[in-house]
Amino acid sequence: MDWFYHTTGGEISPEDIIRLVENRIPAHQHLHYLDGAKFAPSDAYIGRLAKLTSGMANSGGGIIIVGIKPSRHKAKAFSLLPEPADTGLIHHHLIANLSPFPDGMLVENVMIENQGYCLVIRIPSGKGPFMFSDYRYYAFRNHKAVKLEAEDVSALYNKPAQKHLEIYSIYNTQGVPELKDGKFTIVRFYPKVLIRNTGEAMEKDYKMEISLPAGLYEENTMLRNHFSHHEGKYVVFSFAGKSPVFSTEIHKMLDFSIRVSSDSIESFENEELHFRLYYSAGVHRQSYPLKELFTYQGKMLSQGDFSRQISG
Repeated sequence: MDWFYHTTGGEISPEDIIRLVENRIPAHQHLHYLDGAKFAPSDAYIGRLAKLTSGMANSGGGIIIVGIKPSRHKAKAFSLLPEPADTGLIHHHLIANLSPFPDGMLVENVMIENQGYCLVIRIPSGKGPFMFSDYRYYAFRNHKAVKLEAEDVSALYNKPAQKHLEIYSIYNTQGVPELKDGKFTIVRFYPKVLIRNTGEAMEKDYKMEISLPAGLYEENTMLRNHFSHHEGKYVVFSFAGKSPVFSTEIHKMLDFSIRVSSDSIESFENEELHFRLYYSAGVHRQSYPLKELFTYQGKMLSQGDFSRQISG
């Protein structure tokens, strides 16, 4: 799915969106899902949509997709619009509600397998801040538009060119099982991690550390060559950045694999995967419950899914 994160709004294909649902890609600061069943071409609904757009424009830009029903902020299933939305109407509402209007914003309908439509709004990372029609400024945090205080707005106006890296997405999180007598013996995962430079300056000095429960470490993977140290029951691996990350660029930082068996499922159910992204202006930390991030056919794994006999 690398290409999805590198396209412009007009290049997002139905296949890209389908893969979001198939892989249950989590929403984040730059990707937001809205249930298409709740869509209404009303001033009130489009006004709320415009406020989300305003917040995302002040937070580095991103994509809003109407037509995907989220569960725990992951893309759970499609809830498509039966007819294409009036993109001209929505675009005019956005113009009326945002000042200044972000250059390059795109609004389009994408048909999904002749079943219905997703409404896609691509919000660029432009020079702001962007004021909403209620004369307030918003950011997009914790999956919603949040009103900024005066000092936050002042910081947006006066901020110098900064470097800021963050974890953009973790995808390919669906398990590949080995079965015996209808039970799992092993389930392997092959996640890939994308980072993004949300600052205005290029960053060339960065590295990422992953902390993984020792029982889940898959020996013959690329992780083996990146061992750093132990932290209690966790093993820490370190990956140095190999190329500059330019402003607004999405960059694939790494891919790796983990293995879950009857011996490690208890740890998998109770522990987290920790990331630390070091760069010249600071550290970005993020943690994910393993059982929620890594699933099989959209369902969380449990001890009852596994056979006691483990194949090699």
